[in-house]
Amino acid sequence: MVSSDTLEPYRYRPLPDASSTRVLVLDPAPKRDSPLRCHLVEINLDTFDKRTYSYEALSYVWGEREGNRPIECEGKSLLVTPNCEHALRALRNTIMPRVLWVDAICIDQECETSGQKEKSHQIGMMGRIYQTARTVLVWLGESNPMISQFLEKIPKMVKYENMRYRSNLAKRYYGKLNYRVGLANIKAPTKTERSRDHELMEERSLSFKPLYNNPWFDRTWTTQEVVFAQSCLVVFDNGSSCHLIEWSNFYDAIDGLFLSDVVGHIVPETHTLTFKHNLRQELQLSQTLEADRIYECLENLFLMKATNDKDKIYAIYPILAEIKLHLPEPDYTKSIEVMCEDLTRALIEVTGNLIFLRQTTNKSVSCGKQLPSWVPDWVHEEDVTGIHHPYMPDGYEVQRSFPLHFPCPGHLELYGQPLSRVYARATRDFGMSRGKNRTGTGVKMHEEIVNEHMKDLFYSVLICKEWVSLSGVSTPGSKNYAQFDTLFNAMTLRVQTRRPSGFRPITTPEVLKSLVSVFRYPVYSVAGLEGAIYRAKRLKATNISNASTDWNDEIWAALVIALAIDPESGNKSLSNSSALDQLLSWIRYKQKQRAFFLTDDGDMGTCFHTVQQGDLIVLFKGTREPYVLREAGQTYRVISPAFIPDLMNLEKPLEEDITKMQRYTLI
Repeated sequence: MVSSDTLEPYRYRPLPDASSTRVLVLDPAPKRDSPLRCHLVEINLDTFDKRTYSYEALSYVWGEREGNRPIECEGKSLLVTPNCEHALRALRNTIMPRVLWVDAICIDQECETSGQKEKSHQIGMMGRIYQTARTVLVWLGESNPMISQFLEKIPKMVKYENMRYRSNLAKRYYGKLNYRVGLANIKAPTKTERSRDHELMEERSLSFKPLYNNPWFDRTWTTQEVVFAQSCLVVFDNGSSCHLIEWSNFYDAIDGLFLSDVVGHIVPETHTLTFKHNLRQELQLSQTLEADRIYECLENLFLMKATNDKDKIYAIYPILAEIKLHLPEPDYTKSIEVMCEDLTRALIEVTGNLIFLRQTTNKSVSCGKQLPSWVPDWVHEEDVTGIHHPYMPDGYEVQRSFPLHFPCPGHLELYGQPLSRVYARATRDFGMSRGKNRTGTGVKMHEEIVNEHMKDLFYSVLICKEWVSLSGVSTPGSKNYAQFDTLFNAMTLRVQTRRPSGFRPITTPEVLKSLVSVFRYPVYSVAGLEGAIYRAKRLKATNISNASTDWNDEIWAALVIALAIDPESGNKSLSNSSALDQLLSWIRYKQKQRAFFLTDDGDMGTCFHTVQQGDLIVLFKGTREPYVLREAGQTYRVISPAFIPDLMNLEKPLEEDITKMQRYTLI
């Protein structure tokens, strides 16, 4: 018998028409390790006989960019990835052939180089391919003994979980009892283990890591594959056979409290699974999504991963097509820059909404990409997630009919009105790396003496002190004197709206006011800082390098305040230190990649950290918030959206007469 790795390479035949694809007919074998043999059959999705070639579509992760494991296809060799080979062996029947659709095999992956467009065209069809499949098989790979026990018990445990919340008291008791028994039996603890619950939970957590850290969860391609499935089964291999679990049961167990109860803690890594499940339900109920929801979906999708950068864009095309967003035909010969521009332009034109400009920053220019400033870098995670935006309240509708024009590639023309310019910008911000470039301090703290949280507090205090000083809230006669609410809104990206009853804010302007009073140290005497001062002296003497050249009163004050707030320092210097710590952590989180500035009119605001003095602030017709622009001759570059509380008048849209507005050409 000739081995598949000595056979000549398989050559694909061109597909006959635009509605055709191939399915894989996998030959049966009595043993797992028997050679994999198959043949491909061309089918037309419009006319094929579902009774003869009803197929199952495989949803899996490639794992490798290119195949390196040979299988035999029609007497010739075809290379697949190890994960694909594993899935085929596990899914292969022993008696009857199995008909599957597997992207790496059913699509000619090399056709783009020969001038054909098969791959690009098949990408556009994938939503329909998965919709037409009898079942979508979500392949999650190999399980371990504990995961196998967990998977076997999922159907019953989900049933018991639901019974715990029934109105019937007897059923609630029965469900709660059986849920606890099932939970304990996943791994029956020995007498010794019962005396070390913490260690047991850690062991369980490590055992379940291959499940909740499975790469399938955060792959972009797998989203559409489960979203379009008419029927969906999750598949795990236990070595001798496969576990098949209905999708909804699997989701309930993973995303609900069942897995959290088993491992002893909430599992945050499953948020992408939640997103996929919710989107699947939404599209089953409705084929339309509002622009805001499309924007949220794009944010989630571009956080995920793909083997090929271009796949991060084309993997979402079928989803966007399903909600009636008609996009250019996929074309892998295009550059990523052109693909990003095509997607942004189509989103704006089809939805009539400029919300997609919120992800624009000029970071993509600094990273070497030749993207227009109004086009987000949809491919690279740091460019999509690097900047937080303020929450916009429900009910505020952006204008959907506004004039826009794309005069030539790379250009976007909008109408708007100038609001102000950037008068002054804080020199410190949360957008730079920690250290001298970030704060200009040059202070290096001993790793063993000062914990990471205290370091973050120290830098946060230095940054926020400058922001407070620039704002003028403590300066009598300043426009912003005592305007703590406005400063709080600017620093936490808070939009003033009516909150639901029972809503508890994470932090409040009163905490900021208290922090500002602490910032006055050492100008004013602040009671309760003695312990922090004592520890700061020790650090200055033994653990801070270059003290003679880098040390100054500002650094000293920031260090004392950070030590007074740090919950791990043991000083307990301030009665509200935990509230101050929470406020600084919240500001640090919300202001990632952002810088603080004042306008010519004295208004406070923040935007992407590349903002400069003299930049123009404009409100476009059709947007929710002002944008910071930088002149480039007769055109403008977009820096980012700006959050300026005093200019965020959500009740009053721009006047309808565009003749009174200025035209801006964005490049």
